Amino acid sequence: MMGGYIEDRFIQPVNKDSYSFLHWSGVDIFVYFSHNFITIPPPGWIRAAQLHGVAVLGTIITEWDEGKQILETIISDPVLLDVFVDKCGDIAEHHGFQGWLLNIENEVNISLVPNLILLVGKLRARMKMITDDCLVIWYDSVTIQGELKWQDELNSLNKPFFDECDGIFLNYCWKLPENSDPPKDSLNNCLETLGSQLDRRTDIFVGVDVFGRGCFGGGGFNCSAALSKIRERNLSCAIFAPGWTYELPHRENRVEIEFMDRENLFWENLEPFLNFQAVNLDLDRMRREEEEVGAGLNLDLDRMRRDEEVGAGLNLDLDRMRRKEEVGAGLNLDLDRMRRKEEVGAGLNLDLDRMRREEEVGAGLNREKMRLVFRSCFSSGRGNQWFHLLSLQPQPSLISTNIQNSAKNSSNTDSSLLSSTTSTPSPISPLPPVFCCYTTHTKTFVGHRSLYIEASEPGLVVPVFLFDLNPQGITLTFLLVLSRVEEKVGGVDLVLGLDTGSPLIVPQLDDATVQELDVELPQINADWKLAGYRLENCLASIEKLGLRPCSTTPLYLGQISIFSSKS
Repeated sequence: MMGGYIEDRFIQPVNKDSYSFLHWSGVDIFVYFSHNFITIPPPGWIRAAQLHGVAVLGTIITEWDEGKQILETIISDPVLLDVFVDKCGDIAEHHGFQGWLLNIENEVNISLVPNLILLVGKLRARMKMITDDCLVIWYDSVTIQGELKWQDELNSLNKPFFDECDGIFLNYCWKLPENSDPPKDSLNNCLETLGSQLDRRTDIFVGVDVFGRGCFGGGGFNCSAALSKIRERNLSCAIFAPGWTYELPHRENRVEIEFMDRENLFWENLEPFLNFQAVNLDLDRMRREEEEVGAGLNLDLDRMRRDEEVGAGLNLDLDRMRRKEEVGAGLNLDLDRMRRKEEVGAGLNLDLDRMRREEEVGAGLNREKMRLVFRSCFSSGRGNQWFHLLSLQPQPSLISTNIQNSAKNSSNTDSSLLSSTTSTPSPISPLPPVFCCYTTHTKTFVGHRSLYIEASEPGLVVPVFLFDLNPQGITLTFLLVLSRVEEKVGGVDLVLGLDTGSPLIVPQLDDATVQELDVELPQINADWKLAGYRLENCLASIEKLGLRPCSTTPLYLGQISIFSSKS
């Protein structure tokens, strides 16, 4: 957003609105960009990306004469260069983000260009010391001749930088024969420059400016025109300034009316050209972490046993002290203090009883209990004049509003979005079944959002989440907080998509069984219903989760929780 993101730097909620991003499943990398020399992504953005398995990069940028001086000071001194690289790695590791966008937007003395290339390679090597998943991306700006001259393609003037890092972010003024005179094909030039390195074609991130400055297709809701050309060559895309969907209505004080419609429409237009990724629920890793916690619990039990022995001794001392109580009022003061200690000792013994019972079943007790492995109430981190990005929760993977009329459809009412696409089909070309699945504040359970779901015909499965989940040897229990827009008509099936290609309907639990589950159940009122489902002995991996309403009556999903236990 113009002027940078301001409110997102706070850890605590603020009484202002700001931009939050919801379509995480459609991106692989999120770059937090500003025009400061070193930009560290705020904790809210780091956590939001991690919830959805997306890598987060900070930005290193030098600009103008001041930036030139800073950069050349660093790369002209080998010792200072190594210190700078090491500190950048320390910063990323400390804050938990995965790398850097390196943006040199100033001329560089040509004699120092080899040192700049060395900086790129050393920074990448330092990041790989943290984890192989870390990244360094080079922005297409300065050339190997030291000139600030954007190439808008991969060529001999910027490829040496590309060779030393994980990818290149091309400037967004690239050309195709149909929009250039003389004709130029920047995207084809990228492939020719790669030569035998075509396996790195997806490391070329072709820039698309959502504001449309010099960009093929003009940006905005027509960014899909640029993405279609990029994907024809199997190249990757870097979408610059997606906050456009928020900034334009923000200028006119129309955020609440237009923002979510614009945001959803923008990403729906891009959907055919995106690769969607799943939320990875690694149950094995969760078990290992739990075992470590369990081991810590056993150590605490040993300490508590020692404390119990002290407590027993304390009680003996109290008996002795009672026998001496007759010696005078001065002793009574000590007895009051000792009685207070005795009460503490009694409480300690009660805790020990509970801890012994837990210890008797061992660390395996916790593994046998139902363990929460996923939960979302779809909070976007935005509310009614408040903003708290750390409150953002996992977002649906496959948002669909079926808006057909761009931002003109800004009524922000739920059922109207689907009704615009469900007119009576002609007998010659019938419309395929459509559905809506997107977050809304029209009705909320907690967190100022819920998931609105509507299908154009009964029995249509509405996809909600993409998962990477292997449940072998595990029982999964799903708890859904649901509400109908109207009186209840029929039920709701929970349907899983498996890696075998077959759908699986998860058996629903009766209300009595749900109430007896060994978990803390959400507190609901008359507007909501708690539905439980249980999956046992599934040998296939789960790739998708969807809901199948048994009628066309819209519904809201206020919260979804997934628990695991040993089968």
